[in-house]
Amino acid sequence: MSWDIFVLMLSGSVRDPIFWIVGAIFGWDIERPLEKSLGIWLIAGLIWGGIRAAIYLNLGENLGVVECGTIMILCVGLMCILAISIRFVRVIYHR
Repeated sequence: MSWDIFVLMLSGSVRDPIFWIVGAIFGWDIERPLEKSLGIWLIAGLIWGGIRAAIYLNLGENLGVVECGTIMILCVGLMCILAISIRFVRVIYHR
């Protein structure tokens, strides 16, 4: 996979409203244990990545296993980064 394709996937993922809405909702709860939150973020990222990969495939893109896996890993990473950032800010603000 070329660097250009990766940057295109990354920019498309960051512009996706599902990312911001779901990440904010799941990152907002600071009373939930961190281990449980991490599991929720991983599952949410996998589902979101699966949806993004399915959309690309339905639009006629020729994606292999590596590209679909990259999309899903990218989505999981972005979801965890956003949710942990929101949680961190909420913990600091809550003090």
